[in-house]
Amino acid sequence: MFLKCFYRKTKISFIFLLISFLILSSFVAISKSDGLNTISIDPACQNVSTDECFIINIYCVPSEPIKAFEFALLFDASLLQAESVVKGNIFSEYSVFFNSGLIDNGKGLITQVYGFIVGDGNVTTPGVLASINFKATSNNGISNITLYDAGLTNEKNYLLTVTNNGIIAVDDINSAFGFSNTHPGNNSIDVSVDTTVLSIDIYNIDNYPFYWEIATSPFIGNSSGFNEYDGIKTCNVSDLKYGSTYHWLVRCKDIVTGEWTNKTYLFTTKIKIFAPSPPQYSELDENVAPVRPLMPIGEVFIKENILYEYSSLSYDLNNDKIRYRFDWGDGTVSGWSEYMPSNLPVSMTHSWTHSSTYKIKVVAQDPYGFNSTWSEPLEIFVFGTNGSWKGLMHAIDSANDTGAVNENLVFDILDKDISDTDTHITESLFLIALFVGLIAVIFAFSKKRNNGTPPPS
Repeated sequence: MFLKCFYRKTKISFIFLLISFLILSSFVAISKSDGLNTISIDPACQNVSTDECFIINIYCVPSEPIKAFEFALLFDASLLQAESVVKGNIFSEYSVFFNSGLIDNGKGLITQVYGFIVGDGNVTTPGVLASINFKATSNNGISNITLYDAGLTNEKNYLLTVTNNGIIAVDDINSAFGFSNTHPGNNSIDVSVDTTVLSIDIYNIDNYPFYWEIATSPFIGNSSGFNEYDGIKTCNVSDLKYGSTYHWLVRCKDIVTGEWTNKTYLFTTKIKIFAPSPPQYSELDENVAPVRPLMPIGEVFIKENILYEYSSLSYDLNNDKIRYRFDWGDGTVSGWSEYMPSNLPVSMTHSWTHSSTYKIKVVAQDPYGFNSTWSEPLEIFVFGTNGSWKGLMHAIDSANDTGAVNENLVFDILDKDISDTDTHITESLFLIALFVGLIAVIFAFSKKRNNGTPPPS
């Protein structure tokens, strides 16, 4: 009897161990990941004054290669008002499509913010997904900054991602600091990319010592000082890009009172026109047409019903003045520009009313009616004002010459990756089938034992 009981207990224990093993195996198979990717509010905690403008960054630390991201954000609309969402620097080495999302300051929502690398490429280094410009209201209190629907993808699937939220404290204390003589000036344009220093004159009205720091977004440099007094504070910067907007945040803390004051400023660098070297004009016996203009320069990923500016230039071997006409690719052409000196850039604006792809080109003409050949076309992608477009995936594939990398990318701003879910379902079904098979083997083994010589009683 003892042996019979032992036989039954052993069989039950064996089955229990098998079930436990299979459950643990299923968790391992379904939860496999090389590590945790993080998306965080940066800085995590910030003190601002009422009616003050400031910036928060959405910062990502990938643990594996990423190609795309999405997020939405909640905030207290009675304390904060969002003004704009700006592309970050995490994909700065690649051609990127970025959608700045929808801002609802009545509900305290920012939704449908996303971006992805167009064509081949991914990144593993940390960086800013996006920067958000806020302005505090006249109320005081504490607002949580909460990320939701945040995700990262590689070429095929969504990745396991952890989010870290933030807090903004708004107070109505009058600032103890004054700021002046910013360089570059706030909202400056055409700032040289050779700029190496940001500077600002800071003073404390009570002449107390203070802590200060200067941070930039996208990052081009930072600096700080402790236990200092009134004077000019500087920040060394480098690697500025043409046609880019930079925000810089100045934060000061009164060491005696503990009061914080934040100020934000921005500037935009000049757009680079890649002009050919000035030609050596010669005395020609006859008139010749202007040289083929440069491919138009301007934004590639744009929104419908918004004016965008595009530039080009050409030169004339007879040193004649020339004028330009743009073909916008939507069945319309611009009027002729004014005649202008050879080898000087021309700019014109246009808007597109339907989301699609278009090719912009330009032609030059001299005063005698001699036309150049059309320039090489610039292909642009026009999206709806809310970032929508039926051909979004076509845009990704079109920008990729081979199509191989983006062919399987499923990137939906509202729903998770279907292919990722299917993979997990397939893994689970396989484990269930394996489990059923093992139970059948155990049952058959048990039946055979029971049909043979029974255990002694």
